[in-house]
Amino acid sequence: MNPTISNTLFHFTGIDYDRGIFKPKEESLNTLKSILESQHFLLSRNQREWTIFDVEEPVRHMNFDLPMLCFTETPIEYIGMHMNVFGHFGVGMKIDWAIKNHAQNVIYCDKSEPNYYGRILAGVLDFCHNNLATDPNTQAKWYWFRSLVGVTEDIIFRNEREWRFIGRTENKPGGGESFTPEHIDFDVNDIEAIVCPKACILEVHDFLKRLPNYSQYAFKVLSSEELLMNEEGG
Repeated sequence: MNPTISNTLFHFTGIDYDRGIFKPKEESLNTLKSILESQHFLLSRNQREWTIFDVEEPVRHMNFDLPMLCFTETPIEYIGMHMNVFGHFGVGMKIDWAIKNHAQNVIYCDKSEPNYYGRILAGVLDFCHNNLATDPNTQAKWYWFRSLVGVTEDIIFRNEREWRFIGRTENKPGGGESFTPEHIDFDVNDIEAIVCPKACILEVHDFLKRLPNYSQYAFKVLSSEELLMNEEGG
């Protein structure tokens, strides 16, 4: 297998996105436990900004929120840098599970220059604007437009090697308050590994043993310190 790719997608629970800081250790651990016990990941709304460039057309700036769930396909040998941004608590899922549940790897574009993807977005946006008043079915096209933007990210973040699950909001330009799906379910056999600080490993094992569905789990619980050390070459 090519060592630069991975069959495991990691989701980390240790970052407070609103404030851009790490959560307290106990809060991160409780979030991890909640995911494991419920056997699903919750989607959350994320503010998206996109600058659309089209050849010989005015630059268009879009700003709206979109429900999504984010993972990284960074190989575990190089996961330390990602952990230092998103926290030291996480769940590694098999990529087959992600594909089966319609996850999409992110497309990275240079948002400072015109590009072909931007032209596609501009075309879809024009179609929505020009047909919305006359064609009721065009309402649904807003979902596809938002989905395209939802799996697109600025090229400066390409080191995150991100995958996303995108939720569907109400069919109107700005989205809506409700969205589906609200969560993505998984089975114990879909888990490849759990990551947490060494001091929490025993507590995680004890917690899993108390959950009926995890009585025979085969995945590993890995030390975040060891993963960070491996990346540093120590």
